[in-house]
Amino acid sequence: MFLCDRETEAECIDRRLFGTKPTATQEAMVSGLRPSTRLFLFNTRTRVMLGPFRPVGQAGMHLQPQAWNGQFALQVHGP
Repeated sequence: MFLCDRETEAECIDRRLFGTKPTATQEAMVSGLRPSTRLFLFNTRTRVMLGPFRPVGQAGMHLQPQAWNGQFALQVHGP
């Protein structure tokens, strides 16, 4: 599950990209993603969950460096 707010939700959807800060826990989570893994996007302000989505390709650092002004460097593409 990836988190967003009102400001970052639209960017996630527009870019078809999910992101998080690169902590050991988050890196372990995304390293286990497979094409069959279901991804969800939870808006912490509106309390609305979107999904499921499926990852496209491998997760990595700064797949789209300009996304979220570089705040969420650990990224995975969704459909």
